Amino acid sequence: MIGRALRAPDVRWFRSLWWANTRVCLWWAILPSGALHIERELVKDQCLISEFARDMRLCTKDLGIEETQDERYERLPFIAYTVALEAQMRGKASKGDDGETRGDTFRHNGILIRESSHDESQGWTRVAELLGTLPDGRPMLTIAPGCVQLVRALTNAVSDPNDPEVLLESAHDQPLRALRIGAMSRPAPRSFDRPELPKNAIGRLMEEIRNESEPSSGGIAWR
Repeated sequence: MIGRALRAPDVRWFRSLWWANTRVCLWWAILPSGALHIERELVKDQCLISEFARDMRLCTKDLGIEETQDERYERLPFIAYTVALEAQMRGKASKGDDGETRGDTFRHNGILIRESSHDESQGWTRVAELLGTLPDGRPMLTIAPGCVQLVRALTNAVSDPNDPEVLLESAHDQPLRALRIGAMSRPAPRSFDRPELPKNAIGRLMEEIRNESEPSSGGIAWR
């Protein structure tokens, strides 16, 4: 179950998905500060879409997040979208082809996919940007310690000597590719200047409480 700060109504959630021999899903929180936090990873080898989709739903439920928004429980956190590469969800099929794509199969198993198509080097540039800090000094990205395979992949990532704009492929880099897909689905985090509130203003007190409970204190910040 996620902490109270991550269950706040102004925190939004999404997932990023990499589908290859090793399948990876990451759970992202978009924090009110503009920063991003990865709370959970799911990594499995060679499994059916129906099995992986089931595990995605179970992980989401375990975190205390709704799969989709329900007007009856509008204050509960929910998954705003799940993003994956268009090439992995559709392959080379054209719009006129019959047959069920991976994206179709995910949809039939309760997971709606937002398809992304982006240049790989641009994606790694976005990941590098996320490893920096906001203007106020806080990290743009934090990662929960439980995301051990993503942490390992980040620790061992090496640029390709023939093209520094991309990463050298390795046996355990699939979580990084899910990270890249998620990063490219969001605009770069920005910190906006806010007007100074009076010392005893309710808004200022709420901001102080929120800063004390943000997950960066319990996660891994990559700079």
